[in-house]
Amino acid sequence: MILEIKDPSHFLTLLETLKPISPTEIHFIVGEKFVFNEMNASRTAMVYCALNREYFEGYDVPEETHFAVSPDDLFKTLGMFTKFKKVKLELQTGIIELYASEGKSRKKAKISLIDSEGENNRPKVEYRTILKIPSGDFKTSLQDCANYGDTVTLSNTQEEFKIYAESEDHNGRNEDAWTITDDLIMVLQENSVQEYILSDLVEMSSRGGKLSKFVTISYENNKPIKLGYMIEHGVLEYFTAPVVR
Repeated sequence: MILEIKDPSHFLTLLETLKPISPTEIHFIVGEKFVFNEMNASRTAMVYCALNREYFEGYDVPEETHFAVSPDDLFKTLGMFTKFKKVKLELQTGIIELYASEGKSRKKAKISLIDSEGENNRPKVEYRTILKIPSGDFKTSLQDCANYGDTVTLSNTQEEFKIYAESEDHNGRNEDAWTITDDLIMVLQENSVQEYILSDLVEMSSRGGKLSKFVTISYENNKPIKLGYMIEHGVLEYFTAPVVR
C-alpha cells in the first residue's frame, strides 16, 4: 500500500480531530476509502472519518488493509512533514515509512505499527431530527453555554431550534435559537429534546469547525448526537452519548 498525500498539513489537521477523545491507538481501514475511527476510553464518544481516493494524489491499494498506530507517534512524525507540499506513506512489514522531497531537501521517517485492540464500528442510528447550521455559530453557542454548566440541551419545535445551558442555581442561563427555514432543516421531528456533556461537544465543534463552514446536527430523544462535517472528498463525524437522568 502506497499513498501520496498532497497536503500533509491538512491531513494532519484531519487526524488531530481525534484529540478530543484521547485515543490510545488509531485504527485505519484502507480499501475503497481511507477510513479512521476511534472511541474514547469510556466508550461514550467516537470520531469517524472517511476519505475518498480522490483526496490523495496517489492511491495504490491492491487490497483492503487494516493497521493501527500510536496517536503520539503519528502526530509527531507527520508534523515533521508539514513543510512539504506532498508526502508518500508506504505500509511495510511492521512499519509505515514516510518520505518527501522538495528541491534539495529530503526527509524520511518511520512509525511502528502496534497490535490493535480491535476495530470500532460506526454507530448505525436512524435520526428524525437533522438540522444544518453554520459551524462557527454552533461552536460559539457551545462555548457560551460552557459558562453556565457541564451539560447542554438541544431542543426543537416545528418553528425553532434551541441550544441552551443553565446554572445549577437556575440564576444563570445562555440560550441561542434559530428559526426553522428550508435551508436549515433536513428532517425534523417535533419537540425533540436531549441533553449532552458539554465538554465533549465544545472540543469536537472546535476541531470540526476548522474543516467545514457548516455542521449537520443529528439528534433525537435518548440517542447519541452526531455532528457531521462535509470536507473535500470526504466526511468527518463525531458521536457522543446522551445524558440519561
